[in-house]
Amino acid sequence: MGLVNAHRHRVLISDIRFGRWSPDHGLKRGPIYPSADFRRMEREGAELFEHLLAVHAAPVFPFTDIYELWLLDAHLRPLALLASATEAAEMDLDLPLIWRVGDAARANFRSASVANAANAANSVDAAEMLASRVRQLALAKPSTNQTSKPAAIWVRREPDGSATLMAAIQVSIEQLPARLPAAALPRYFLAETGHGDDYARLARDYLDWQAPCLLMLPSLPRDERQRLERLARRQAEAVEKHHRLYPECVDAAQIQAARVEAMLCRTQPERVEEYGFASTFYIELEDEGIG
Repeated sequence: MGLVNAHRHRVLISDIRFGRWSPDHGLKRGPIYPSADFRRMEREGAELFEHLLAVHAAPVFPFTDIYELWLLDAHLRPLALLASATEAAEMDLDLPLIWRVGDAARANFRSASVANAANAANSVDAAEMLASRVRQLALAKPSTNQTSKPAAIWVRREPDGSATLMAAIQVSIEQLPARLPAAALPRYFLAETGHGDDYARLARDYLDWQAPCLLMLPSLPRDERQRLERLARRQAEAVEKHHRLYPECVDAAQIQAARVEAMLCRTQPERVEEYGFASTFYIELEDEGIG
């Protein structure tokens, strides 16, 4: 463990591990080397362990990033969430105004609507198509032939779900309402409707694929949470990764089934691809340099 002191010199401090704990295997104590603080470390480690036992089943933390940066569409409506912050001082006005999909979406997200449009399931990258479509919606400006730049706003999300305008980027703040109702902000941080049927199908497929993550949201209606749980069941590994952050389960059997599937997948022997190698008889060698 390294710290930097007032003279900008790195100071090394030993790291002492009290132990390792998991719900499945319990506490495995780590070595604590005798020192002047041995009894204090023992006492504080035991207190930490007791606290962990009491709170490990609860969500680790509430959402506190109430400042949100939203990309706007041609009609200056919130289109996609770009960033968030926990403090007003963290609102960055120089962030790139580009909505991107992550590596996981590039690797795993598929959309039947894209496959049908392309007449081939693997000929179009659905994630990149969605990102491109969002960029187009942010750049398109009605009734003008001029090249436009994307616009965005920073807002402060209020307890009732509405938002107070804090700052505007690439657009005059006078063109925008000082307060947006909760319904004006896409519920899952990406607009689903209002931009044509093709976009709506692609966006909804993407958000359905995000179900294991969306279940971490704290204020989902029960019927919507149940719908997302059914969708998340298809992604067992993602459910296993995130389930401890779900504030509640409507259909616990769906979540448990996904976790069991993930456990079974982990216990399967890893498949090793075997590649055939051609006999050296077939390798063409240059005459030069061969004795």
